[in-house]
Amino acid sequence: MNSRSRFWISIAVFARSAGRGHNLAMARVWLGASLALALSVSACFPSSVDLAGKRCDAQGRCADGYACVADTCTKQGLAGTPCVGAADCADGLACRSGVCGPPCVAPGCECDPGQTQPCGSALGICVQGVQTCGQDEHWGGCVGGVRAVTETCDGEDDDCDGVADDGPAMVCVQGADEGPCVTTCGTDGRLRCNATCTDYTACQPPAEVCNGQDDDCDGAVDDGPDMVCARGADAGSCTTSCHTAGHKTCNDSCSGYQCAGREVCNGLDDDCDGVPDNGLGTAAQRVAGPGPLQGLALAVGPRAAVAIFTRRDTSIESVAWQVLDANLEPVGAPTEHNATTAQTSPAALALPGGGFTVAWIEGGAVLSVRLDADGAAVTSAGQVSRPGEQVTSFALAAGADGGARYLLQRREVDGGSTLVLEPVDGVTGPWVGTDPAVATRSDGGLGIAYRSASHLMFSSGADGAPLPMAAPVSAPSIAYDDPSGSFVIAWANAPAGGSTPIECANAETAAPVQIATSQASQPSPRVAAGNGYVYAAWRDDADGGSVVRMARIDAHCAVAAGPRTVATSAAELVLAAGGAGFTLGFDPSSALADGGAGATLSAQDFCF
Repeated sequence: MNSRSRFWISIAVFARSAGRGHNLAMARVWLGASLALALSVSACFPSSVDLAGKRCDAQGRCADGYACVADTCTKQGLAGTPCVGAADCADGLACRSGVCGPPCVAPGCECDPGQTQPCGSALGICVQGVQTCGQDEHWGGCVGGVRAVTETCDGEDDDCDGVADDGPAMVCVQGADEGPCVTTCGTDGRLRCNATCTDYTACQPPAEVCNGQDDDCDGAVDDGPDMVCARGADAGSCTTSCHTAGHKTCNDSCSGYQCAGREVCNGLDDDCDGVPDNGLGTAAQRVAGPGPLQGLALAVGPRAAVAIFTRRDTSIESVAWQVLDANLEPVGAPTEHNATTAQTSPAALALPGGGFTVAWIEGGAVLSVRLDADGAAVTSAGQVSRPGEQVTSFALAAGADGGARYLLQRREVDGGSTLVLEPVDGVTGPWVGTDPAVATRSDGGLGIAYRSASHLMFSSGADGAPLPMAAPVSAPSIAYDDPSGSFVIAWANAPAGGSTPIECANAETAAPVQIATSQASQPSPRVAAGNGYVYAAWRDDADGGSVVRMARIDAHCAVAAGPRTVATSAAELVLAAGGAGFTLGFDPSSALADGGAGATLSAQDFCF
């Protein structure tokens, strides 16, 4: 028995009881109220009775879920029932003209009313619109979206055919990148299509970045947005936070200047990191060779260094020079100066005003080439010595004008040698000897050392009287120590007891001081001064092989550090001061870890 049946039985029992215990009128009232309640409650309970096929009521109505079709109740959503949209119809039927029925299949029928579809193109600049099916079962117009227009040169597909900038006479897409190229200012640019799509423009420069270069070829370095200075630009001297001398330079973001000290080999903490002389020194590395190399000279500047050497090509000795960067790495290939006459005695000088001079002897004449601060040649080879002079050796020094001076050993008719300083406006110094060495004071004055009858001679200035200092000696080396204001000279004395004394003297006191001994037959001592330090280097024989030893000395030749072995198997030896420290040049390749056949010129920085 369902709940509805139980409800009616309950009402009947109640009514009977009421009639038995009360008057008939009261029973009728209760029965009427109960029937009304029953009818109301029954409407709230779902009916499982299928009313399909039943007649509609007098008002043409059916129960919920049914529709009156031809005076008969029909389940809603079936064919023939009214509808507003496809959602009102059962699966497989469509709402056509307000009535559920089969989908559009009749001739001339395009769609079901209310149905929508995208319309128009979706290519290029176009955006699709929407079509809606009308009650006449035909598609309406395309509403919304973006339509195609005539193709123009703008980098877009205006006519929506799938290809941008393909109008008449257009050969490329505006702004399209056609690959890398080199701009007029040497930066890496891109080749791009021009504004009319008719050709590729000139190489387009990149955007300016903070790198110390003119990237966008507008003639200004580091002038991009928010850049106030060129990276690394020097704005003058300043005092660092640790009270050392520094330079005000543009920072790495080009947003302003900073005062920074550069660490140099001088025993001080120049860069304010709390540690003196740190980060200096390099391992030995090859700068030229391997090959039949001989002769070597080295000059070190703030941004670059130059090594010049001779090598034998077939039967002729020729000179070449190699530019090195600040880390002594070779820059490009060596520059060759080929000639039919032998070239010897290479020399190199870092000029105080910037740049370098390299020189050599060719056919008895001294030739030279001027290089800029980066080692690029700015002059061709030109003769320095006077026509007809036969020069056997020479030395280079900086002149007061920022150029180079040449102390030439000239062969005389009687077989002797006279030292001549060029160019000095015709002035010839009173020097007769060989193996000249020369250094320049900070005020441009010269210190000249040479051998005369195996005696060491020193002369201050172009017209200074020569003073004997020691005997017998090898070829001298000379340097100027700016803090003490004096010249320091080093040489090898005559062997004694199986060893060769390495001696040194301050030119002001002229008192020789022995700083070491060498077992080598030709120690070839070298001396260099800079940043308040003086270093001496020489060859020695130890443990069955050739080595290079080095010591730091003061202006009066007292040893402050060393001697220590810094290289092995050096046939040629030079020592130069410049940049942050002291650079030793030597030969051959056995001093390097990678070895290699033939002679190899190497370079190494030191500070101890």
